[in-house]
Amino acid sequence: MNIAASICIAFALAGLLASSAILPACFSGELSICKDGVYCPPNTVCALGFGKYVCVPENGCGNRRLDPGEVCDDGNRLDDDGCNHNCSLIETCGNGIVDRDNGEVCDDRNADPGDGCSADCRSDEACGNGVSDRAVGEVCDAEPQCVDQCSRLASCGNKYLDRGEACDDGNHVDRDGCSADCQSDETCGNAFVDTLVGEHCDAGDADFDRIPDTTLSCDGDCTIPECGDGFVNILVNPATEEPDDGEECDGGAGASTDTERCDADCTLVYCGDGHANPAAGETCEPLTDTGEPATDPRGNPAHTATCDADCTTPECGDGVMNPMVNSATEEPGDGEECDGGDSDGDSVADSTPLCDADCTIPRCGDGMLNPAAGETCDPADPASSPATCDPDCSAAVCGDSLVNPHTQSPAGGEQCDPGSDDSGIVRNVATCDRDCTVPSCNDGVYNPAAGEYCDPGDPQSPNRSRAQCDYQDCTRAECGDSLYNPAAGEACDSGGRDTSACDADCSTVVCGDGHRNSAAGEECEPGQAGASCGSGLTCCPQTCECKARC
Repeated sequence: MNIAASICIAFALAGLLASSAILPACFSGELSICKDGVYCPPNTVCALGFGKYVCVPENGCGNRRLDPGEVCDDGNRLDDDGCNHNCSLIETCGNGIVDRDNGEVCDDRNADPGDGCSADCRSDEACGNGVSDRAVGEVCDAEPQCVDQCSRLASCGNKYLDRGEACDDGNHVDRDGCSADCQSDETCGNAFVDTLVGEHCDAGDADFDRIPDTTLSCDGDCTIPECGDGFVNILVNPATEEPDDGEECDGGAGASTDTERCDADCTLVYCGDGHANPAAGETCEPLTDTGEPATDPRGNPAHTATCDADCTTPECGDGVMNPMVNSATEEPGDGEECDGGDSDGDSVADSTPLCDADCTIPRCGDGMLNPAAGETCDPADPASSPATCDPDCSAAVCGDSLVNPHTQSPAGGEQCDPGSDDSGIVRNVATCDRDCTVPSCNDGVYNPAAGEYCDPGDPQSPNRSRAQCDYQDCTRAECGDSLYNPAAGEACDSGGRDTSACDADCSTVVCGDGHRNSAAGEECEPGQAGASCGSGLTCCPQTCECKARC
C-alpha cells in the first residue's frame, strides 16, 4: 500500500472522509504537510486554527486568497486578527459592525473616543462596564473602590469622604481630627476608641442626640468611670460600689478629695450625711452617741453638744443658736438661748436687741451690759453702780419716772420721780418736784401743781415777797388764812373770825376801831352805826362796855 492510501485510511478512521473537500483528494493529487506535522490531503491546504493547524479546501477560507463570497482571507481560521474565522468580516473597529466575536461592544463607524464608543470599539464608555475610559475622564471602573461615576478611586487621604470612611482630611496622620486610616474623626461619641487622643473607651451615641453616651463602663467623656475624674456618671459610683448607685456629683479633684460642692465619695454635700467636708465649710457632723446622724423629728440635722446643726463647731457668736452647749458660759448642761453672730468679725459675739454677747436672752440685772437692747448700765455689772443705774438698766436721772434712792442728785437720793414730757423736760407734779424731791414749802422749788402760790427759795417763783407770800405754807398772803404775816400789814390773823386778841380783819382788838368784837368782850362800839346799848345805857369809848355811866 502506498503512502497516500495509508493517509486516506487514517483520515477515514478519523472521520474526515465525510468532508466532500477531502474525500476526492484521497484518490488524486499531492499531500500537504503542515508545520506541526499535520498532513493535509490533495486539493487542501494548511491553515492555522485554534491552537493547531487544520486542512482547508484550496479555494476555501484560510487559503490566503480572496475567493468569491469572501471579504477577506488572512490564511487562518482565527478571529481577532483582522479577518474573522470564516473570512466573512474584516475585523476593523469603525466598520459599523459590532464584531462581538472580536470583543467589540460597539461600533459607531469611527475611531473617535469620547462619543459613546471607544476608539477600539471595546467599550461603550459607560461607568461600570469594566473599562477605564480615560477619554471620558474615568480613572477607574471595575474596582470596588471606584466612585463618583468612575471619576476617582476611593482611598483614605484623598480628602473625599468615601464609603466606609468616618472622615478624610487628606493625610494619614493621627491626632489631627481624623485618624490615619480615616476610620475615626477622633471625637468622643463615635464608638471608636481613639487611644492616641486619650480615649480609654467610647460608648458611641446610640440616640443620635450628639451627646456621647454614658454607660456603666464608660463616661460620656470617653474615660473609664472613676470618682474624682470630674465627670458625673449617674449610672455608677466607683467610690461607693453600691448596686444601682450612681454619682451625684464629681469634684474632679481626684479620688478621696472633698470639694466645695461634692464629697470625696462623689455624693452631694449636705450636713447630716455623716461626712465632715472642710472644703464645704463643715468642721463636724452632728452624731449621736452611737455614731448615727443626729436628727430632729422632721429628719433634719439636729444640734449636739459638739456640733451645730449646720455642721460647724459650736461657738457663741457663730450665728447658730445651739441649745445643747454654750461656749461663752461654759456651764455644764447650759445651752445657748440665742446667738447674735459676729457681724464685725472681731471674733467676739455681738450684742443685739434680742441677744447678749454671752448668747443669753437680755435681762436687766444679768450683769451683761447690752446697749443694743436699750441698756445703758446694769446694776450687776461691776462697771455700773446703784447710784448711777436704775433697776431697768437705764442711767439714773431725775425725770425717768423711776425712783432711785441711791442717786447722789438730789442729795440723799430721789424721793420721787415725776418723769418728763415729750420734750424731755422734767416738770412738777402734785406729788413730786422737778428735782425729784417731795414738794415742801421753802425747798427752793416753786410747785404750783402741789398747791404752792410761791416759794421764797426759788428765784424763779412769782410773788415770792413776804407781802405776797406766806412763808409758812407758800400760799398767797391773805388775811384770814390763819397765817400771821406782818409784811402783808397783818397785826394778827385769826383765820377770818374775831378772837379775843384779833379782829377778823387781822387787826389788833381796839375799842373804838369801828369793829365790835364780841369775842374780845366788846358789848358795843362807840360811833358805830347801829351800835346801841339799850335804853338808859351808854357805850363807854375806852372799854366798849354798856354802862349807865362811864
